[in-house]
Amino acid sequence: MIDLKEIIPFVLNTNKQDIFGIIDKPKNANPVPVVIILHGFTGNHIGSQFKLSLLAKKLAKIGIASVRFDFRGSGNSDGEFENMTISSETNDAKEIIKFVESQSWFNGKYAILGYSMGGVVASSLIRDGFDPNCLAFWSPAFFNKSVFGKIEEYSLSEVPVSYKGFLIGEKFRKEILEKDYALFLKKYKKNVLVVHGNKDETVDIKKVREFSLEQKYYFHEINDATHTYENIDHLNDLLDITVSFLGKNLIGESV
Repeated sequence: MIDLKEIIPFVLNTNKQDIFGIIDKPKNANPVPVVIILHGFTGNHIGSQFKLSLLAKKLAKIGIASVRFDFRGSGNSDGEFENMTISSETNDAKEIIKFVESQSWFNGKYAILGYSMGGVVASSLIRDGFDPNCLAFWSPAFFNKSVFGKIEEYSLSEVPVSYKGFLIGEKFRKEILEKDYALFLKKYKKNVLVVHGNKDETVDIKKVREFSLEQKYYFHEINDATHTYENIDHLNDLLDITVSFLGKNLIGESV
């Protein structure tokens, strides 16, 4: 286990807007694999209960770097949330992958982890030909029609819709309801982990479980866990199974 790590903030500019991110990596290590972390709808690079930051720290300790960032319109990145779309978030993720591939400390192996709507972005990347060494999902919303179609405010009005303190733009509302993004994952044949709580109040576990088992994914169900895994035991279970899966698939070690 590696005790020393570096935390490196960075800014990428795309379409004249800045994307803010954080690299967590083992210090003074040889080139290492990387996990690219995609936060969810209205989320950021830290996550509730600091779960994305906690994951990054645990990965660095076993010799895996991670990159977590704020999509444009979220967190510390430029842009307005009402202009966010699945296409804009997918383009942001592509810029992050390009950035990682240019780094001297990257050994060429990477995973993508999508939390909630981050799973939609991950599936879009697979559609567009990206081929990570493995995929991990936390409570994925890739059956997006069933997730976002439930919310009355996602009408097709031409003006931004107010929802829980956020303005949701028309382009996002149309795009998120066009298709079930899970279908793009069917062509991906490498190892996939899906972690989901069976008390998730945001994303119904049933369709996700059925699809995951059909696709022969590693499906880990956490009893009584909600969408945010706010119970400390649920959170620890989430982090432990994820680190173990990523360690096995990126460095050949299960921890």
